[in-house]
Amino acid sequence: MPEDQTTAPVRRQRPKDRKQQIAENAGRLFVSNGFHAVRMEDIASASGITVRALYRHYAHKQALLSYVVHAGQARYLAAIRQSSGAGAPLEGLLHGLATAALDSRDLTLLWQREARHLDPEDHDEVRRVLVRIAADVSAAVQDHREDLPSDSVRLRAWAVLGVLAAPGQYRASLRRPDFDTLLAAACRAAVEAPAGARATARQVTPGPLRMLGSRREQLLASAAQAFRGCGFVGVGIDDIGAGPGVAGPALYRYFDSKAEILAALVVRLEEWLALESLRALRSADSDAEVLRALVAGYVRVVLDAPDMAAVAVSEALHLPDETRNRLHRLRQDREVEWTRWLGIHRPGLPATTGRMLAALAVSVVNDMVRAPQSLNVQAKADELVDIALAIMLDTGVASDPEPRQRKAGA
Repeated sequence: MPEDQTTAPVRRQRPKDRKQQIAENAGRLFVSNGFHAVRMEDIASASGITVRALYRHYAHKQALLSYVVHAGQARYLAAIRQSSGAGAPLEGLLHGLATAALDSRDLTLLWQREARHLDPEDHDEVRRVLVRIAADVSAAVQDHREDLPSDSVRLRAWAVLGVLAAPGQYRASLRRPDFDTLLAAACRAAVEAPAGARATARQVTPGPLRMLGSRREQLLASAAQAFRGCGFVGVGIDDIGAGPGVAGPALYRYFDSKAEILAALVVRLEEWLALESLRALRSADSDAEVLRALVAGYVRVVLDAPDMAAVAVSEALHLPDETRNRLHRLRQDREVEWTRWLGIHRPGLPATTGRMLAALAVSVVNDMVRAPQSLNVQAKADELVDIALAIMLDTGVASDPEPRQRKAGA
């Protein structure tokens, strides 16, 4: 090459999907670290661009969060549109929704934990779309289960959404095609769950709110409600003390820190659940009845303490490391226990699949604390137990060679 000939600089082409790549990186960071802990600099670094370039795509973090949540919801809406007019609308819908859920598995965590940080208009729009998705699923369930009253139809529609929420909470070691199939089958089992004598609705009329006289208990109740509504980061010590009438400094007579309050709430919930598990083992008349008793106890605690249950799911990221690790072990122990008794009904079911089915059932129950109040889930606790059991017992999998004959009420 002659000395006077210069080499033209290599220009890198900007990827056509740069905006989407940035959003995906931001979503992963929001899920792993929490919205408040993530800086625009972190997102830019993860995307291999400068902060200045990042601001050309998104004006602020809320805009990024909005894009990620709306993109996830758009996948659900697309699945609903594609299933309309199909020969088997429900089957096509459930498979489409399962695929959408796995393609955007972080959506649920972001909605449960971070959606409160959206601008008010965005937040309202996200909620409106969620209600629309639930209504579309309800319509498909109603067409398939004409025997059910409207409230039971809606309960199953929200149960389907609970199944679809599970991949965001549990990282299963299942191959993607198998996971798609399992998720759709679990949704179908929730829809097909019986609504017989054991699932009759009870009339539940809330009475006056009664509180224990203990200041510590009042602070815990106030914190659970505040954390659920505004998130751990968005709540101050004064906010927690305002309800019980405890001034900021006086609160430290009961707790050393806000993190200790959160840990106390989560540990208490786990202790209540452990007590219900022991009660199930002692009260069941036979081994075949233990699984139902375990599920019924779990449902009872979640519906009796919805604020605490919601906080345990959405705010665990902010727990001290020691408490978070303990929580993980306790949940694993419960998952193993449920799987063990599931094996009584489904001998030969692989442990991996059994644990995932148990996780799907738990996800449905946990998600019910976010169902509309008009659904009155508390009055349909028995039916919710039947739905959770159907997910574990009636979800067909490739390794389940023959359909089981399940005893009534088992």
